[in-house]
Amino acid sequence: MKDVKLDISTSTFVRFWLVILGFVAAIGLIWLARGALITVGIAFFLALVLNRPVSFIARHLPGRSRAFATLIAYLIIVAIIVLIFFNVVPIFAKQISLFLNSLPATLHNLQNQSHVLDHFLDQYHLTAQYDAWLADMQKQIGSIASSIGGSFMGALSGLANALIGVVFVAVLTFLMLIEGPTWEEKFWRLLYKNDVRRRHHKQLAKKMYEVVSGYVSGQAIVAALSATLTALVVAILSRIFHFDLALAWPAWSILFVSMFVPMFGSTIGGIIIGILLMLYSWPAAIIYICFLIIEQNIEGNVVVPHIQSKKLNMSALLILVAVIVGLQVAGLLGALVAIPVVGCIVVLLRDVLRNRRVRMAAEDGVIIDPDNDEADAPVVFTEEQRKFVKPKLPRRSSRKQD
Repeated sequence: MKDVKLDISTSTFVRFWLVILGFVAAIGLIWLARGALITVGIAFFLALVLNRPVSFIARHLPGRSRAFATLIAYLIIVAIIVLIFFNVVPIFAKQISLFLNSLPATLHNLQNQSHVLDHFLDQYHLTAQYDAWLADMQKQIGSIASSIGGSFMGALSGLANALIGVVFVAVLTFLMLIEGPTWEEKFWRLLYKNDVRRRHHKQLAKKMYEVVSGYVSGQAIVAALSATLTALVVAILSRIFHFDLALAWPAWSILFVSMFVPMFGSTIGGIIIGILLMLYSWPAAIIYICFLIIEQNIEGNVVVPHIQSKKLNMSALLILVAVIVGLQVAGLLGALVAIPVVGCIVVLLRDVLRNRRVRMAAEDGVIIDPDNDEADAPVVFTEEQRKFVKPKLPRRSSRKQD
């Protein structure tokens, strides 16, 4: 057997290792800049979400100023946040003031009960053990207080960093909304010279954008349904346990906003509403928590996948799997973008399968219009594919054969 020798020039060898080193350096730079890239990605996603409302406002302005329309959209969002804040904080302030007013009577009752406790300890010779237990509890409370102080300072530092990140995201989103159309026009004009390919990729980009907007509109529908049901339950509980009916509106607004946080949004909103109810009536809070558990299971496993599958033209099974995988890979951020990302991937796969079928048909001499190809099968089975068409059988003759 002859030995095969490969002659590799020095320039080829150097180019090969330069490519490898460049690839490794690119990965390293991406890893080092991952925080900034995540911030830019969040801003880009928010810009896609707010693009339609901003475009709608701009069309109805006299000068069709996109910057002024973006400013109006931001002011509406801030107004909603302020409205929710001023609906919730007065309730907490009112209940805390009632607690402080009733504090002297509570302390008086505790003093009366302490005489009974002292008599009980003296009778059974448990005073020394009780004093030792109190001293140990004081030491533990002191250590807990010191740790809470450190945790509080750390929480303040984390809150400041989070606020800075929110400001950066808000500014980036604002600039993307204003300059987005200009940059998009330059992208399509400079990057593509082939008109057919540019038109085809524009259609793909439009479908992907519809996936993102459909996801947001579907989530808004789910949030409105869940918030309305919660407000109805709170109104009924207010009549049963005789507390303020006006709590139904803060409950609706809290749950509606929190529902846009993936996976845990309804839980966070439900806990806040449960605390508000507990300030009025703890039986009402317990009943609401039981309702919240049942409602969350129905919503997460039935309502959300069904509505999102209709909006995104994706299987409910695929949506549920995407959320679980996104949560496992990247936490809340992964769960937030999992459904739109999977929807965009499905759009690409459908396009690849459609082009492949058109190409195979062309090899067989059959011409198929790719834009009107009804035989294009979705990537993940949908309701139309699951339908079973029963074949028509010939009717038997009612007359007897001779």
